[in-house]
Amino acid sequence: MWWLLALIASVSLLTFILLFGRAPAFKNSIIGSAYVFLAVSLPSSLYKLDLLLCKGAITNHLQASFNYLLYDRNWAVVIIYAAIVLFEEYLFFSCIFPTLPGLLQLLSIIIAPLSFVALFFACTADPGVITPQNVQRAITLNPYDRLLFMPSECSSCKILKPARSKHCSICKCCISKVDHHCPWINACIGQNNQRFFILFCLANVLLTFTGLILSAHAVLDAYRDYIDSVDPPLPSIWNPYTFKILLREGYIESGHFIVFWTSLLMLPLALAFSFQQLLFIAMGYTLNEHSKWQAIKAGLADGNLDQYVDVNGTPYGMGPNGSGSIALQWLGNSYNRTLTPEEDQMIQSHDLHITKVTSWKQLNNMYDKGVIGNFKEVFFGPFL
Repeated sequence: MWWLLALIASVSLLTFILLFGRAPAFKNSIIGSAYVFLAVSLPSSLYKLDLLLCKGAITNHLQASFNYLLYDRNWAVVIIYAAIVLFEEYLFFSCIFPTLPGLLQLLSIIIAPLSFVALFFACTADPGVITPQNVQRAITLNPYDRLLFMPSECSSCKILKPARSKHCSICKCCISKVDHHCPWINACIGQNNQRFFILFCLANVLLTFTGLILSAHAVLDAYRDYIDSVDPPLPSIWNPYTFKILLREGYIESGHFIVFWTSLLMLPLALAFSFQQLLFIAMGYTLNEHSKWQAIKAGLADGNLDQYVDVNGTPYGMGPNGSGSIALQWLGNSYNRTLTPEEDQMIQSHDLHITKVTSWKQLNNMYDKGVIGNFKEVFFGPFL
């Protein structure tokens, strides 16, 4: 049974490292180093070995399978998730549920289907697909800030690209206020379905937390029942030998063990996903915009960020009637983009001049409506 625990722990740790290891917070940590090893160094070494022994055949097949699972629309990951949860719930209801008091049984019945209900809505809801018919509404809902987003046309969809949108190469369309493409729901997270994805993440937190607490409750009850009938008493409940004795004597089943340890190891992952989503919402940006703000942060640190201001030193567009500021990043011999004709007209008509940005206070995230406003927008709209 301990091999199963080791397997679950390894998969959970690898998942956490591959998902979050490249985050700036882990840049100089053991997690960041592990990510570089797993995502860069190890694949490179294995590829060289494969070239030597099999002319790259193994790598090509593995890459094709990996691309299909994560970079093509398919239900494989959703089915794997559903199968794991159904198996866990089968073990829970067959081994643990009968030993619980009535109130906890009722609580279990209510919580068990929540993750599947949230998964259904997250998978089937329109994420906010932009079409020629709704593109103007998308632009109205998400105006250009001229810092992260400028007016442009999607080279694939051949329609105007609203601010906060992105073309998804997997879904083959532009998504309004896109966060990321999620293989767990086989869809993009966008303006219309982010609320369902948040509920899906929180439902998994509740499911794993409940599984952990109730399986621990059942094991502790079995432990107390057994120690009252034996002399000398059992070792500590945390001693691996204790589980073997309880299993051997029939006080618990293997399902108790699997549900407890699986819940214990998967709960941190569910919490990490939920915390990341809730944090970004509170701060007023999406996962897609987070990377853009990181680029702005790097430009600010290097002293390469400039913006146009009026005679009072106020960035144009940050006033009561403004929709954004005109900012540019110097790349060594040119700016990161050319000014649009509309921006040229703004600069001339408002007598704007360019100046260096030296502080975050000079920048404005116009999409941040405050913590309450941000959550209200996600859960209650307006939607596309």
